[in-house]
Amino acid sequence: MCRRISCGLLGIAGRGSRCIGKIEEVPDWVPNKDVADAFSRASQMFPRAPASAAACRRFLSEVLAPIADAIDMDAAVLLTSELVNNAILHTSGPRIKVEVIMGDDSLHIGVIDGSPKSPLVLPARPGDVGGWGLRIVQQMSACWGVEEMESRQKCVWFRVPVTPHLLDRAPPRSPR
Repeated sequence: MCRRISCGLLGIAGRGSRCIGKIEEVPDWVPNKDVADAFSRASQMFPRAPASAAACRRFLSEVLAPIADAIDMDAAVLLTSELVNNAILHTSGPRIKVEVIMGDDSLHIGVIDGSPKSPLVLPARPGDVGGWGLRIVQQMSACWGVEEMESRQKCVWFRVPVTPHLLDRAPPRSPR
């Protein structure tokens, strides 16, 4: 069991971060050994610039194409885009990294940025233009959280369910 994360809550907790919601115990996440040959991990660096959100969506769509029938592709792309936009708007550093890892029953997608500061879910009211990104992640993902990393970075991540019997075991195409 893991206590470093929040799952489906309006708060996040990571080592050294402030918890603004309760922490639930969530089963440890394990990479899927059955699909390791076909697809287990992909990542790509992007400049911390507005154009990177669209580039990230293209990267994700291409990398996840072989397993598109087994996941909610629209949710995976939308939630990644929300996290990438947050990293672009609210962090420092020249680059962000998007990491995709296949698990036993879920797809784990993380956005690594150059700030150690945990994001906060801010109050949002109907009519507000911004402030909805983490609420969308909270509502549409199986669970999500933040992990502190070395070099004063963090990874904001989420998981979407995988329907294992629908996995296409064809290897993913290289994004470049």
